[in-house]
Amino acid sequence: MAKKRTAPKTRDAKHANPTPTTDLAGPAWLWPLVAALVAFLVYWPALSLGFVYDDAFRIESLAHLSQSPERALLRPRGLTYAVHLFDYALWGERAFGFHLTNLLLHAAVVVAVYALVRRLPQSRRVALIGALLFAVHPVHVEAVVSFVNRKDMLAMLALALCCMCLQQTTWSQRNRYGGAALCFALALAAKEVAVIGAVPFLAWYLWRHGHKPFHTLPRRSPWFATALIGASAGLTLLAAGVYGILAGDSIRALFGGELNHYGAVIGQVFANVTGQARLLLMPTALSAEYPLVPARNLGAVIIGALLLLAGFWFILTGKTTGPHRLAVAWFLFTWLPTANFIPLSPFFLADRYLYVPSLAFCFGIAWGLEQTLARSRHRRGVMVAIALGLVGFGAYLSRQRLADWGSEQQLWQASLKDVGSTYRAHVMLGSLAMHDNQSRLAEEHFRQALQMRPEVYETQLRLMLVYAKNDRFQQANPLAQSVLAHVPQQPEALRVVAMCALLEQRWSDAVEPFRMLFGLEPNRADVANNLAWLLSAAPQQAIHRYPEAVRYAEKAVALSGGNQPSYRYTLAVALSRSDRLEEAKQQLQAAKALAEQAGNQRLLQEIQRLLNQINP
Repeated sequence: MAKKRTAPKTRDAKHANPTPTTDLAGPAWLWPLVAALVAFLVYWPALSLGFVYDDAFRIESLAHLSQSPERALLRPRGLTYAVHLFDYALWGERAFGFHLTNLLLHAAVVVAVYALVRRLPQSRRVALIGALLFAVHPVHVEAVVSFVNRKDMLAMLALALCCMCLQQTTWSQRNRYGGAALCFALALAAKEVAVIGAVPFLAWYLWRHGHKPFHTLPRRSPWFATALIGASAGLTLLAAGVYGILAGDSIRALFGGELNHYGAVIGQVFANVTGQARLLLMPTALSAEYPLVPARNLGAVIIGALLLLAGFWFILTGKTTGPHRLAVAWFLFTWLPTANFIPLSPFFLADRYLYVPSLAFCFGIAWGLEQTLARSRHRRGVMVAIALGLVGFGAYLSRQRLADWGSEQQLWQASLKDVGSTYRAHVMLGSLAMHDNQSRLAEEHFRQALQMRPEVYETQLRLMLVYAKNDRFQQANPLAQSVLAHVPQQPEALRVVAMCALLEQRWSDAVEPFRMLFGLEPNRADVANNLAWLLSAAPQQAIHRYPEAVRYAEKAVALSGGNQPSYRYTLAVALSRSDRLEEAKQQLQAAKALAEQAGNQRLLQEIQRLLNQINP
């Protein structure tokens, strides 16, 4: 009888997940429910929060979008807008409902993470620890608390379902690929940037597991995956180039002049590799926005590039399909698009960008603990304690971070404390101070924001408004000139330029800005009055236009209801210069009565002087 041959040990067998002697007991639905419940309990305080950060702006736009929802559904991220509009229809402007939807979405994602890890295949223990770490990781607070950023949760949920469809061996090939394609389309409709890397990852995953997603290509060589990734990246870059995203002017406008070309963007991506790793490994300094510091350290750029190359080489040239390679693949293929490889955002670091890639980190820790437990059964209690400690620490940090989202003021003050000065933090704090009539504090924040990004005209406009509100038109004028270079008909900037010319007695320079301002805001009585005075009474007679001045003065009196004595006096001056003396006398008498009631002695003297000229 021939001796039965045993299969030789392969590297796959060597690195396969060792199954521990015992696993978590209980029904299959119990442990994902536990993980979802933990996620819900950790974020429970979010239900009492209001609208902060970008939510306050988005909730205003939903009122308009709800009138024509088809416009929202057909735009990019249509699925995200559909969920927004559903919440708005159900809850109106009550923040509780929007936060409840976010918590339910996060809990659903945690369940999907558990199911996805189980299908790798991994034990219940690995799936539970990975799902719990994902549920409480502090880097997820921004995505869970801000309903605008639920796009990351929707994309993650759809992407996890897409992967599970491809792993469903009991389905037919048509149903498997059809379900995966539908889920992937939903992921794209939720957030296109976060899932650009999913196609090459899924193709690579199928290829490594012996499937044949592409029958006519050499599937046994790592260069197949390399070519697939290169083709995907090339097509993406080509599309970005066609739409002008990679043009120097577009990049300068996006980054406020701090980055001038695409090479600088790529250098910034490489330099921030370690920053993203810090957010995952040491999430103790989180922020709604991180400072853009152009990569001037060549060493950081080189280290980041080498780390990325090492990661790609690790997953493409290995002979096994172990969980460690799957984790690295997931992280790289989902993180790189969000790292601004295609410059779509002025931010390179953001908590919400790591919502999808962080699955690799959580799964990697859970798998590592399982390996240690399987090889050292007598240390099982230590491993369990480590897992519970990590989950507890993550829950504690998430709760601490939630407190920062109590109000706009708290959020941006915490941002300054944790990560230092950032452009948007100073802009937001300046706007809040301006709203509270704290002009000095608003000026300080806006000036610091302009030091960081001096070319951003919106910040120049805000600082200009602070100066104008306190009648500091000379200081506001340079800012107004810069604003008008970007927006030639910005009303407040035109007002500043006109008032500054008026105060500096540059009469002819004031006329045209006032004319443009009146054309934009024809119901401004003060603008009409100033125009009438310039065209009838300014010392520079070359600019006098008496009939036109009368029309503007009559408009000012009508808009004010005839209750402003100075406006009636201006009308009287214009009428007298147009030789309409009787009408001028009537306006002077009315102005005199109003000035006497107000106790305006200076105006009374001017009125009397004009009456003496009309009646010598």
